[in-house]
Amino acid sequence: METERASHPYMDLTQKIIGAAMAVHRALGPGLDEKIYENALAIELSIQSLSITQQQQFPVFYREQKRRQTHH
Repeated sequence: METERASHPYMDLTQKIIGAAMAVHRALGPGLDEKIYENALAIELSIQSLSITQQQQFPVFYREQKRRQTHH
């Protein structure tokens, strides 16, 4: 078990995130707008005591051009 944790240091965090996503999917089901799932997941992750930032902007480099990633 310790060897597994050493090779996967974020296993607990990963399990919390996947569990939160599955909880949202079970509660809401398929077919809704992506923003609804995003907001529900933000709530679920905060219930799991995880701090997140939604829709953070970051630069995108493509074909030697830099653009700011924007959200709508």
